[in-house]
Amino acid sequence: MVLTSGWAYGPGGAALVGKHFWCVTTTGGAQSAYAADGIHGFDYETFLAPLVQTVRLCGMHWLPPWIIHGAPQLSSAELQDWVARYRDRLTRYPAWLTAA
Repeated sequence: MVLTSGWAYGPGGAALVGKHFWCVTTTGGAQSAYAADGIHGFDYETFLAPLVQTVRLCGMHWLPPWIIHGAPQLSSAELQDWVARYRDRLTRYPAWLTAA
C-alpha cells in the first residue's frame, strides 16, 4: 500500500521524497559466498538493485545497507552485539548519517 502511484511516485506522488531508506538484512551464508568467485557469483549489493531502483523512483535517499552475513552461525554473544549496535544506530538517527 505504501508504494502506490500518486502517493509514493508518479504524478502527485511525493510522500516519500527526501526520506532515507536503510536496508538492514541478513544472509545465511558467509560474506565470501557473495563475491564474483563465491557460490552466488555476485556481491550481495547486486541483489539489492530492485530496492535501489524503487528508492530512486520514490525520490528517497539510499543509505549504505547493513548486511549481517552468516546469521544462523552467530553465537548468542555475537547476535547480542549486532542487536546493541543496531539499537544504537536507531537511537542516534539521523545524527549517524553525518558522522565521519
